[in-house]
Amino acid sequence: MHARAKSRWSLALLLALGACRCGDGTALTTFFTDLSYTPDGRALVLEATDGLYVASPPTDDPRRLTTEHCTGSTTYALDCVRMAPDGGRLAALLRPEPQGEVDLFELHQWRFDELGEERAGKVAYGVIDAAYTPDGRELVYVRPKADQTGVAVYRLGPGEVEEALIPAITLGAGDPGEAIGTVVLTSFGVAYPRVVDGQVELWLRTFDGELLDIGRLPAECAGVSLAGCVYPSPDGTSLVWQEAKSGVIHVYRANRGLDLPLGQGYGFAFSRSGAFALRMGFSPEAAYVQRMDTAALVRGAQAISAELSFDGETLARLVVESKALGTARLFIGPSRQDERDNDYGVFAVPPVRPLFGTSVGLAEIDHGFTGDGRYVVVAEKGEGEGMASLVAVNAFTSERQALGELRCSGCCIVAPAGALVVCTGEPSDAQSVGRPIDLFDPVTGKRTRTTERAIDMQPLNDGSGVAVMQYLGEIPELLVVTKDGRSASLGDSVRCAVSPTGPQIARITSLGSLEVSALP
Repeated sequence: MHARAKSRWSLALLLALGACRCGDGTALTTFFTDLSYTPDGRALVLEATDGLYVASPPTDDPRRLTTEHCTGSTTYALDCVRMAPDGGRLAALLRPEPQGEVDLFELHQWRFDELGEERAGKVAYGVIDAAYTPDGRELVYVRPKADQTGVAVYRLGPGEVEEALIPAITLGAGDPGEAIGTVVLTSFGVAYPRVVDGQVELWLRTFDGELLDIGRLPAECAGVSLAGCVYPSPDGTSLVWQEAKSGVIHVYRANRGLDLPLGQGYGFAFSRSGAFALRMGFSPEAAYVQRMDTAALVRGAQAISAELSFDGETLARLVVESKALGTARLFIGPSRQDERDNDYGVFAVPPVRPLFGTSVGLAEIDHGFTGDGRYVVVAEKGEGEGMASLVAVNAFTSERQALGELRCSGCCIVAPAGALVVCTGEPSDAQSVGRPIDLFDPVTGKRTRTTERAIDMQPLNDGSGVAVMQYLGEIPELLVVTKDGRSASLGDSVRCAVSPTGPQIARITSLGSLEVSALP
């Protein structure tokens, strides 16, 4: 269960419950159904039964941008909205026009510093998908070719003038349908696949017009699977991919025109800043920390699984001690030195290796750092069948804190900052509505049960607690629960969002109105 779980009431029930007047630009029939903060936290974007709205700042009355909806579906979710990372612009894919198996949209864009009366904001027609580059400077979108043999990629240039970036993407001898919408954005260009003579080629078109054949990808990376095989660094300045035959992981840096082989591996993860990378190697199993700008190896150590702290400065790794007993030792130490790691004792080998990817913070953990990097939380095998025992290890001292046991596998997440672990347990019985949510404080070892009937939740960004929605009779209720056990009810809620930059929370009530308040 994740923070954006799609637990929501049906539109028919919302309409039956009543109506609200939520400020300038809304009507008695305006029912908000979904909401999200912009990345800078300075505005709220909302989907409603009568269009798309923005509240800027979040405490202001929502202002309608358009009467059109995201997808026209009965869920009325913000799945069509794309936000620039700096929070300055908003794009939306509106009014689907089904054409065979592909939905085509109108692409709209608004700038938050130019919000005025309701206006069209149309950028392009017949669009399949759109996204902002990681640096937020470019809005790139994909359209099908007129002959339906592939797609073309465009960007919105200066003065909001459309510019053709890639005239045509096809998969050669492969199925052209698999190429639809399959691109990976960086801050310097667009990467995409082509299938030629049964082999998948990785191509890159830079924003200054250069066309490059980067290399050969595994066959499973063709078509819509490309995003799982090729991805940019968090700052968008590098592109990582894996060579088909050798299994070598490469990093391409456009600003220097460098293709740097990092070595063979089965897993890869960036540090949060993107300056370092963690690669899991094959025989013998080992963890390697490398610089992204030069590919220089700064640390190599034996490991069956490993993780970098969010700042990339600390490495936690598990090393098999006894295959017969299924035990391993946890070592924690600097990520850029060959000093001896601190040894934190014998642990049961985690049942599943950690997931590797570009995401940090809200990731499933078998062992992983808390948001502040002070603790490594390890999921050991518990006493009973399917039980896991959570242990928090201080990354800088020898302190080991037992947090408790629970029945789950890969069901824990950490807050983006601070020291907090949130775990979703199994329902007490098959008829239960919702699941129990437990908070674990690695500093004190305290375990706090927030509710037995959670249907949605979001950790607070500073790691102080969690916003959780539970059933209160027939109406969901929003609670804020801190890791020291304090609890406050904010009232009924069908959707909620926590500000990424401040102590603020927004919720949509069961009557479809918007409420924004400071965190209690």
